[in-house]
Amino acid sequence: MEFSLLNIFNRNMQLKGLSCILVLGLAFSHAFGQQQIQRALYTQYGFNPMASNPSYQAVSENAQLMALSRFQWVGFEGAPKTYTFVASAPLTNKRTSLGLMVVNDKIGVEQETSAFVNLARSIQLSADSYLAVGFSGGAGLYTANFSDVSNVDPLFVNERAWRGNLGAGVSYYTKKFYVGASIPYLYNFQLSSETNRAELDPDYYLMSYYEFDLASNFKMRPSTFIRYAPGQPVVIDGNVKFFIGQMGKGVWLGAGYRSNAAVNAMFQLDLTSNIQLGYAVDFATTKLHNRQSGTHEVALSYSFGSRAR
Repeated sequence: MEFSLLNIFNRNMQLKGLSCILVLGLAFSHAFGQQQIQRALYTQYGFNPMASNPSYQAVSENAQLMALSRFQWVGFEGAPKTYTFVASAPLTNKRTSLGLMVVNDKIGVEQETSAFVNLARSIQLSADSYLAVGFSGGAGLYTANFSDVSNVDPLFVNERAWRGNLGAGVSYYTKKFYVGASIPYLYNFQLSSETNRAELDPDYYLMSYYEFDLASNFKMRPSTFIRYAPGQPVVIDGNVKFFIGQMGKGVWLGAGYRSNAAVNAMFQLDLTSNIQLGYAVDFATTKLHNRQSGTHEVALSYSFGSRAR
């Protein structure tokens, strides 16, 4: 009985600690205000979940490196291009994880290169369930070469600005189920502005999946990703992937739909238990479909040790 009471006490203290960190993070962010940095959208959100939820890195107990390139609306002049690099590693107790994410986002003559540091902490709720809270903070250099559009009109003046960002997220997960909510652009602020002008305009993300064992070497994983930004329509991604193979070596095949935007197909090849290669293609369902040749993503991941808790 003493052992059980002690476990309950420790778990409650951990929950209170996570709550305090979340409240402090929100209070700290109020001191800065909001200015948007970048809001890249990924088709392979399951391959790169840390980009949308800083708490997700606590799901893994091992170090991981991941690189993802997204080429949107290929063939369309000035179309968006996004390059993402993610590194994460658990600290000594393996319950706390530290991560780094670098993003280069370009559209037309505008470009931003940002770097974010993520800190996540998880606690065990039961034999097979966990709760994680994560925070991210960083800065980005925004440049706009409007003189490339016109060097005659005085309104087309080049811009250059440093901008910062704070974000937060929470995750609940088991061996088969995951659900996470986050505000990755909770508060953004100008670093190079004398007035430090701020505008509140966060995005809200919700991601979830469940994995079904259909046979010994055959699995199905339906997933959804919901994004809401004030003043914009809700964006819903629905995907289903099937895994064929054995643990550590096999292939994921999937397809999905993004509301009023695109249909997609994807695959992920698990070369080993440590190395994964992913590819996805989007086909627009809007009037852009006949003016470009799709959106393409390529991702490569390497983990040091087994990938998941």
